[in-house]
Amino acid sequence: MDPGAVIAGIQVCWKVGEVLVKSCQAWRIAQEEVADRINIIEHAWQRTRLQLEFIERLNLDEEYRRTLDELARALAMRLSAAIATINRAVQQESKKRPGFLGFGDGIKKSKYVLVKSAIDEAIQDVEDWQRRFDPSWFLIMRAAGPAINEELKTAKGREELEVSTKRTTEVTGPTMPTQTPFRAAESLRRVLQESAATRRSVFLPNIALEKQGIRYSSVQKAVFRGSSSSKDQRSFFVESISCRPGADLNALTADTRKLASRLTAADPLAFGLLSCKGVIKVPGDIETGLAPSFTMVFRPPEGFRPEDSCSSLREFLLLHGQKASMASLSRRVAIAQSLARSVSSVHTFEFVHKNIRPESVLLLGSDCEASATFLLGFDSFREADGATSLLGDVSWDRNLYRHPTRHGKFITERYRMHHDVYSLGVCLLELGLGESLVAYDPDGLPCPAPKLVDEFDDWLKTTGRKPKEVEGLLDRSAVVSRHIKDYLEHLVKTQVPHSAGTRYSHAIMACLSCLDEDKSQGLEEDDPYGIEVGMGFIRSVLSQLDEIRL
Repeated sequence: MDPGAVIAGIQVCWKVGEVLVKSCQAWRIAQEEVADRINIIEHAWQRTRLQLEFIERLNLDEEYRRTLDELARALAMRLSAAIATINRAVQQESKKRPGFLGFGDGIKKSKYVLVKSAIDEAIQDVEDWQRRFDPSWFLIMRAAGPAINEELKTAKGREELEVSTKRTTEVTGPTMPTQTPFRAAESLRRVLQESAATRRSVFLPNIALEKQGIRYSSVQKAVFRGSSSSKDQRSFFVESISCRPGADLNALTADTRKLASRLTAADPLAFGLLSCKGVIKVPGDIETGLAPSFTMVFRPPEGFRPEDSCSSLREFLLLHGQKASMASLSRRVAIAQSLARSVSSVHTFEFVHKNIRPESVLLLGSDCEASATFLLGFDSFREADGATSLLGDVSWDRNLYRHPTRHGKFITERYRMHHDVYSLGVCLLELGLGESLVAYDPDGLPCPAPKLVDEFDDWLKTTGRKPKEVEGLLDRSAVVSRHIKDYLEHLVKTQVPHSAGTRYSHAIMACLSCLDEDKSQGLEEDDPYGIEVGMGFIRSVLSQLDEIRL
């Protein structure tokens, strides 16, 4: 691609956006409700325009240009459709009502509804594009050299002067980031560039928290009561990170501090990661054998109330796993899109997660489309370029979400970002099918769902892969480990297109095949900071998911 190609795509998008704003402004005098929406589209477009202008000045390499060109042209196409609808209504009304823009007190309700709907769609398109663009934006901001710091500071000041952050949640819902793009980018660069000497302390006093479990999750709700007054109560989410036997406690302490420090900069609705308030050290006990641990304390997103609903993705899948109660496809796709962005964000913050599964995903809010999805479950995390542990376990329910090369107690392959992407693929598969691959018995212990027992055995037989005798758990685990990836890909090819569509199935296959030799060989050496992996993920997974419109 020509180095100027992405500039061409951005310029097309910029011109279309300006036309959209002018088309909307023609209706400002028509109705107050439409005028409110016009204010929102002006503010949303102004924010997008500033980002496009900033990106246009950067000297980006091939991978960035290609991805951004696709994103810019996609937005231009959607905004063009909105312009056509608005102009069509304006022209028809003007012909019937001579005078200034043809507007009067008797403007037809049908035309007003048509324009209001078109503007609402345009608002949604711009805000959807912002969500799609955020992963690329933050990856670019992370990779840029130090010279960009002053430019960011200048752009942030301009952004604060030109863009109003006031929004009408009645129109578009409460799911947009609270930080502006340039402020969020500056915060990201600041925490990534901190050294051990300059990093502020994140450790909190060992305060008493009233905890409440969340079903099928290691995360808990917690309330801190500063006094007996109900007004002096603060709600948090907490989870524990234990020091595993043989692990280096000092190294875990440093990594936990670094993770918590970086997550203090996380805008929950931009990154899909809860902002971290701090960490509580919990000392071990030699007599009881209790290992030392850390309790990470996360702030709830803005607007979340203690009484609002909260569940794990596992509970959601189990609750809606029957056809009679299955969640809508739009709801499941929205969760998938948000979860994929969360995974991208973990890597942008230069960590690998190592524990992506439905038990690590938190759903906040009602079952409506505006509820929010967050990735937690950081009990196995490490820095992206840090030392990897080659010690595993035989927990079948965790191995289900691991690539086969990471199964078992003794592992030969070091953990990479690709392994997180594979784990995401299994979660996307469950969302696409609308059912959980893991069930829980009456004692609360995980057990295989029917798809991993009867249907899996039938598939083994029909494909000639089942051994003559499989006795005992370890033998069964060996069979599952050897063939589970092929079986999951079989489900993607045969069942997901019917339940979630072809585009969705392509996104899953991109995840499950990301460690295949022909796709991942050589990437580590050529891409030490994970930039190419990140842009490839945005193009092959996030873009596929974000193009799904229901």
